[in-house]
Amino acid sequence: MEQESIQCDGCSMWLHQHCIHMSLTAYAEFSLTDHFNFFCLQCSTNRPADDTYNFLAALARIAARAPDIDSMRQQAESERNLLSFYSVSLPPVCVPSVADVVIDNVSVVLLQRYSPWILQQFMPVTVGADGNCFFRAVSVALYGTEKAHAQLRLLSVIEALLCHTLYDSSSPDYYAPYVADADLILSDYNKFIFDLVKNGSYCDMLTVLVCSTVVQRPIQTRWPIPTRDGRAAPTTKRVTGRGVGLQPTSDINILWTCGAVLEPPVINHFVPLLPVSVVSSCVEVPAGHTDSLFDDSIAVCDTVPTGVKENVFFKVRMQQADERQNKFWDDCGAWLGTHGKKKYHLPSSYKEINRQRDGTYAERRCVHGKMSVVPIEPQPCNVFIRHIQYSKLRRDMSFQRRITYVDGRDCYLVEYVGKFPSSVLPHGNAKHGSEYVRSRPDVLTNIAAALVAKKKVKRTYDEMKATTDDDLSRPRDKKQVQM
Repeated sequence: MEQESIQCDGCSMWLHQHCIHMSLTAYAEFSLTDHFNFFCLQCSTNRPADDTYNFLAALARIAARAPDIDSMRQQAESERNLLSFYSVSLPPVCVPSVADVVIDNVSVVLLQRYSPWILQQFMPVTVGADGNCFFRAVSVALYGTEKAHAQLRLLSVIEALLCHTLYDSSSPDYYAPYVADADLILSDYNKFIFDLVKNGSYCDMLTVLVCSTVVQRPIQTRWPIPTRDGRAAPTTKRVTGRGVGLQPTSDINILWTCGAVLEPPVINHFVPLLPVSVVSSCVEVPAGHTDSLFDDSIAVCDTVPTGVKENVFFKVRMQQADERQNKFWDDCGAWLGTHGKKKYHLPSSYKEINRQRDGTYAERRCVHGKMSVVPIEPQPCNVFIRHIQYSKLRRDMSFQRRITYVDGRDCYLVEYVGKFPSSVLPHGNAKHGSEYVRSRPDVLTNIAAALVAKKKVKRTYDEMKATTDDDLSRPRDKKQVQM
C-alpha cells in the first residue's frame, strides 16, 4: 500500500507521513504551502549532542532571508509551523535552584550607590554577558535557568514578524505607552528586526515588549541611575505585551546594569532582579572565602545591603569608625555573643599555618605516618592574619553572622547563615518591645559634623530627619543627637 511521504529540507531524506506521526492536515500544510519547510527530527534538534530543539538553526534560517522583510516573515511562519508540529513549548515556570543563582556584585555596588531602595526588595542575579543577557535574565527569572534564552529570542523574532503592527512606530497600532513617551528613542522597525534575529545582538525596549508577549507576563525594567529632574528614566517601565493582563500574573523584574564597576557607570548589561525571599532561599554561603578578599573581580559594596539576608555573603568596604561607631554595621538588629579568633596564612597559597608561643611559624605535616607540627624552614617573612568574628542575633540565636577581615585590607567579608526571623523596626529600644538596630556609621558622622559646626540639637535632628524618609539614614531621636 502506497503511503504519503515528505522530504526533509535539511538532509533530503524521504519519510512516511504515518511513520513520523504527521496528521493529514499537517501533511497538506507542509506540502501545499510553498514557503513552508520541513526538517526531520535529526535535522531539527542538536543531535547527536542531545535531543533539544535547535533554536539557533531556526534563527539562522530566518536571518538568511534578510533584508527582505516579507521573505523573513514567511520563514518565521514556517518556523512557527515546525515548532507546532514537534510540540515545542516553553519550560514550566519554576523557582531558581541553588546551583543556578549567584548574586551579581557589580549590580549590588551600582544599586548601593544610586538606588539602594531596590536592594530592600530585590537582589540582582548574575547571567552570561554574551549579548543574550536580556533573554538570559528573563529565562532565569521565569524558568530558573538561562537555557531558554535562544528559544525566547526565536519566539520573539516570530512574534515581531507575524504581529508587526504593535512593534512598528509607523503603524497606528504601535504600543501606546511608547508613543506617549517623547524621551524614549527606539530604532525603526526594520533595524529592530535585523538586530533581533542575530544571536548575541543588543536588545532595547522594543525587545522587552515582544518578550512580554511571548512569555505572557508584564516585564518591569529598572534603570538604576536617577535622572536630573527626578522623573523615572524612559527605560524604567512596566511593559505589557499583546494579550498580557487578561489573567493575574507576577511581574518579571529586569535591571539595566554594568558588566564591570566603572565611574561613571557604563550601562551595557541586563540581569534579573529576584525577590529577596527567593534569593535568600536559594543562595548558599560558600565555605572558605578568604581568597575572595584578594579577588578584584568580586565587587565591593559600600555598606551591607538592607533587607532580608539569608545564607548569603557580601564583600564590604571597611568603614573608618571611631569609638561611637560600628564599622561592621548592618540593619539586622542587635548581635550577641560576639567572639573571634585569629588564623595565620601564607600569602602565596593561603595555606593556614600555626604561630608558636615563641613567635615562630609551623605547619602540620605527616611525619613517619603521624601528624606533627613542624617548624617552617626558612621562616616566612610575610604572613597575613585572618580575623574571624562570630555572633548570633539576639532575638533568634539560630541566625548567625560571620565577619572575616585581613589586616591591611580595606574591605571585609560578612556572611549570614540561617533563616532571618522576621522584619525589624529600625528604631526603639528592646526594653520597649521593639528591636534595636544600630545606626549607620555615616549617620553618626553627620551628627558629629553638625555639632562641631555649632548647630543646635533640635535643628540638627530636624534637618537630618527632613532629608530622607529612610529611618536607617537619620537619627532615632533627639536624644541620640545629644549623646
